[in-house]
Amino acid sequence: MMKKNLFPKVSLSIITLIMSLMAANLSIAGDTIKTELITLGIKAQIGPYYYLDKNEVKELSISRHGISSPVIYRGSIGLLLYLNKPTAEDIKNLKSKKDPAPKPDLVVKLDKTTGRTLLLFSQRKTKENEPSSTLVRSYPISNTSSSNGDCLIFNLSKLDVYILLDKKIKQIKPQKSVTFKAATWKKSAVDLEIKLGQKKDGQLKSVYNSVWGHQPNQRAILFVYDRGGKKGGLAIRRYYDHPGNSQASR
Repeated sequence: MMKKNLFPKVSLSIITLIMSLMAANLSIAGDTIKTELITLGIKAQIGPYYYLDKNEVKELSISRHGISSPVIYRGSIGLLLYLNKPTAEDIKNLKSKKDPAPKPDLVVKLDKTTGRTLLLFSQRKTKENEPSSTLVRSYPISNTSSSNGDCLIFNLSKLDVYILLDKKIKQIKPQKSVTFKAATWKKSAVDLEIKLGQKKDGQLKSVYNSVWGHQPNQRAILFVYDRGGKKGGLAIRRYYDHPGNSQASR
């Protein structure tokens, strides 16, 4: 009697497992996106890398002097990046998932919800005598929630940052971003007072104070990060992109 009951239970388990695997495969196959990629290297010259856009190999250039022009990417949400340009045979093996397919040097997960993604490249040295390793992080940037004349600020530091920009103050959690905007910023060039602060012993301390020029035909993208070294404190870098130069819908 026990043997008769055992077979249906095992069969049901196998069927459930097969259905789960099929669902997972369908989910992976369906996780494809079309987005724009913009890149930036922090404090080091990195790349270039190569990636597969449909059946075509494209170069992904990276500069530490400014944000790159947007390039189209159509493929998996898991973007594979290669230092050596894949050959036609490599592409064939990648598509068929056969060996010997080239192994990516970097893999970064993209966001499906926005039409533009910033890839931020940096290098880190874990030990003094070892070469630096390259890191890449993706930051979704919406061309609808922010546009020309706005100011998008990312907090890459380990602590909360308080930012005063043109008499508006906002708190940014670590690894989060906020957008500052005003109708006047979109009409003409303005000078904006900017201050950065962090809390120490319960008190808000100013760590940066300056006045920056702001242009209405650009979106300012700022990165706040830990300076490191003996001095410590915060550092800030400012870059620009052009939301109007969008190719995601083309």
